[in-house]
Amino acid sequence: MARHYTKILLIFVLFTLAACSKNLSITIEMPKEEIQKKLGEKFPMTPPKDKAPLEMTLSNPTVILEEGKDQIGVQVNVVAEPTAPEGKPALPANLPIEAPERKPEIKKPALPGPGPKALPIAKPAAKLPPTKAPSPPPAPKLRFTGTVTVFATIIYDPATKSIRLSNPKVTKLDVAQLPDAFNQPLTDIAREALTEKFAQQPIPLENKTELEKAVSPFLKSVTVKNGKVFIELGL
Repeated sequence: MARHYTKILLIFVLFTLAACSKNLSITIEMPKEEIQKKLGEKFPMTPPKDKAPLEMTLSNPTVILEEGKDQIGVQVNVVAEPTAPEGKPALPANLPIEAPERKPEIKKPALPGPGPKALPIAKPAAKLPPTKAPSPPPAPKLRFTGTVTVFATIIYDPATKSIRLSNPKVTKLDVAQLPDAFNQPLTDIAREALTEKFAQQPIPLENKTELEKAVSPFLKSVTVKNGKVFIELGL
């Protein structure tokens, strides 16, 4: 990183000495670690639930630069849990089950007359307290973990000195034991969430250091070629 800053400083001195030239431009490579640090500040994120069949959290982005690609890749950790069916809340597991009430048996008195002595009327049996059935153990909540990888195009915004990741495409979904029925929904949710995230929160190239603030006015473009990010500086 120190070599990177030294290189920028030398270029800045060169621009200062050649201030009279209007056609001078120099292209340097931007370290992946710098993009990684700035992108990491945008996570974790949780897409809105809406009516999706999955609740999802995206975290820990990792920048990917592959040789032969003119796009930037981002791999994020994903945690997904199925949502409860709409209108069908889960019932509590520990509901007491009452035993059926026993009706007291009433015996009729014996008729008067000779014969054995009439038996006394039996008292109603005492009402038994409700009994509780043993509570079944709660069913474990489904939880899927893995990674999703997207590749996007870099767009440089000279007005804000920032880059945006445009039109991300999911190239790989690696989630353990994910049912086929959830594969496409999870892919769609991740793509839409990252598209919205990248559109709303660009990655600023201007940092807090005095050196980068001094170089910032000379930024002309940012591109990705053959797995490398290049910054063009010019007058």
